[in-house]
Amino acid sequence: MKYWEIKLVVVLIVYFCITQLGEGGKPPKLYIEPSRENCRYNETAYVQYATNKEYLNLAMMNFINLRESNTQVANLVVLFNKELNIGKFKPNAEKYNITMNGVDLLQRTKLNQPEWDDSFTKLYIFNLTQYSEIVYFDSDSLLINATTNKHELVYHPTNLDELFGLQVDIAMPRAYWIQPSSQDLYQAKLDNRANFFASHVIYARPNPRIFNEIMRYVNNPWLWSWNHRNRLFRPDDYDMEIINRYLDDQWKLNGLKIGLLNHSVYGVLSGEFKQLDHSRYFSSSPSSTRWNSGEILQKIKLIHFSNAPIPKPWLLHPDEMGPWISCNPASGSLVLVDCDLLHHWTWIHRAFFSLQQKHWIK
Repeated sequence: MKYWEIKLVVVLIVYFCITQLGEGGKPPKLYIEPSRENCRYNETAYVQYATNKEYLNLAMMNFINLRESNTQVANLVVLFNKELNIGKFKPNAEKYNITMNGVDLLQRTKLNQPEWDDSFTKLYIFNLTQYSEIVYFDSDSLLINATTNKHELVYHPTNLDELFGLQVDIAMPRAYWIQPSSQDLYQAKLDNRANFFASHVIYARPNPRIFNEIMRYVNNPWLWSWNHRNRLFRPDDYDMEIINRYLDDQWKLNGLKIGLLNHSVYGVLSGEFKQLDHSRYFSSSPSSTRWNSGEILQKIKLIHFSNAPIPKPWLLHPDEMGPWISCNPASGSLVLVDCDLLHHWTWIHRAFFSLQQKHWIK
């Protein structure tokens, strides 16, 4: 073997040891509902991204909601497709002190569901190092503070300011809806490494190293690919799969402090309110297995709209839901639920519709 060939083999072996073996030997740790310290809110940011005008409207609605909740966080940042004409949105951006940053979309082509090929744009949050901490949530979400007045639920704006100052590098809720019921979170993590975390809400401390490492899972540079054969990009990978794959590797190596947010507060899907079986929602809280829609709503701070096959709420007026969802067996609706669930499912969508009427820009 020639001298240069020996040197190449040695370099590759060293590279493999550094990237694959890491710290090793330490038991992985998951910080469940991590502790918090005081933070400087002027250095932090809420962030959303928008690939088209629909999602730009949603992001603006959420940030107006945050301002009306008297958030202490100074920076509200929208990462929007720089090809969009945002002229109509500028007055509200100025009025509510919202920062508009045009970006190139992070994309992968030839995906199984091409409507999500822009979802990797979300990954920019890990590279926004001008902010010490970031709370990201998907723009097709509703911030919610539900209270009762004479036994009726009342909607109020709210914020997630309490997430800033978490003593971890990254924190996300559990993707409870796609995991088997389990009372042991560590076992659930071991059994669901590919989809344990939900990516529609993320707390992060931006770091270019983290951003560059995650992007390797998207772009698969050749040297990295050589010893990450089981981590190569697949056509059914989207932002959630990529982040989970990266965090699983970091978790095994104790490379990052990874936190778990309470999914019953920050990770609830709107579709939970059309389910008859809530065992997965209660999977990590075996002592609280009685579903009461009104009580559940008063504990939630963020709802992510995921109602398949029912259209997203900005595409369907609350009075036009009859063919889609009902509690009347004779209605012929696509989805049949009990009337208590339907009442509160409709309440969520009417709360969204009220905000849409006030803030949506055509």
